[in-house]
Amino acid sequence: MLAKAGKRQRVIVRHSWSVLGFDTEKCLYESVLGDMSFRTPVLLGTFAIDHGEPPWMILEDLGESTIADEPAKRHLILPVLGLLHGCGRHLLEAGRLDTGKLVPFPGSHTCHDEWETFLGDGLTSDRYALPSGVLGCLDRLRDGLAQEPQTLLHGDTDLSNFVLTADGVAPVDWERALIGPASLDLGSVVSLDKLSEDMQSYRVAYCQASGHSMGNEDALRVGGQGILFDSLRWVCYYIRRVEAGNDPGEEWRQLHYEPRLRRVRAVTRLSG
Repeated sequence: MLAKAGKRQRVIVRHSWSVLGFDTEKCLYESVLGDMSFRTPVLLGTFAIDHGEPPWMILEDLGESTIADEPAKRHLILPVLGLLHGCGRHLLEAGRLDTGKLVPFPGSHTCHDEWETFLGDGLTSDRYALPSGVLGCLDRLRDGLAQEPQTLLHGDTDLSNFVLTADGVAPVDWERALIGPASLDLGSVVSLDKLSEDMQSYRVAYCQASGHSMGNEDALRVGGQGILFDSLRWVCYYIRRVEAGNDPGEEWRQLHYEPRLRRVRAVTRLSG
């Protein structure tokens, strides 16, 4: 609880993973997030305990229930991301984003040359069951991401980072925010089976916030690239661990690797 002017308020005390993450999150809370047309916590203050460690944040408590608790409500995230990406593109084009505080893609997010190595190694072993066309998909993904407009990304769109509130879905935990193509935020949210429906609600919100048009075909391409990016990221992570002698085990493979591998196979078939 935070007591101020005789009133008490429930708060969240948050510690970032790194100083860079703290600086990124604090910059966004103090500059642009308050002007977004979706709910997100208010930054109430910061304090430091150990010199050299990231300071702590005091944030408005929006509640504990997240989309991860109610995954059937996953679709509620799409309009919020559409507003974020649309507004982020508008702010970036207007020079109103402090890009010095935001890591540009790919940065530490990924290295496609490294992915190519892991996938090439994976194709030599039946253990990974990779489709033969996976390197071609990586090439198309690399080209597609390079052609997408840059915008502000949340950077960690796990379902647990979207809080359910009376005012709608509120994104939280902004320390991995970056500048890059919108696809990077979408892969863990959209469904391959409901891609058209998901991207329709995203597209409407994006156009509203950005002032730019996005046709249905463009929206499907962005969503599909997001699915492929997210899937290849997990696939390469698994191959990296196994090749380094740090196999996460069969349960992890079934829970994380196999679902992404199925999506890679589906995208590979769709792309020819």
